[in-house]
Amino acid sequence: MNPSIESLRNKKQDQKLEEFLSSRILTENGCLISPKQRIYYRKKVWFLPHLLYSLEHGEIPRYTRLIHSCKNPLCSALEHLYLGTKKGESELEKAEKELSKFYKSL
Repeated sequence: MNPSIESLRNKKQDQKLEEFLSSRILTENGCLISPKQRIYYRKKVWFLPHLLYSLEHGEIPRYTRLIHSCKNPLCSALEHLYLGTKKGESELEKAEKELSKFYKSL
């Protein structure tokens, strides 16, 4: 494929991504929610939080999950996203529940 055509296509996709990012809505708990969650970017359909995390931190390794600390799967705020495993996520939730019980008992 002609390199100039490819660069034009990438530029158009970058503009589309900017449109997605500008349409996000800030919620009271700091989540950024986009009306549309899927975007075609660089020959692949992405779920918006996964794309933003990958652009910021690099490719998401296989067998890892993108976990939302805010528990909102539609959130695309980078400070709410981190990598983990299903097992690690459940262990974190278990620890949070135990900590919550401890503080309520005080």
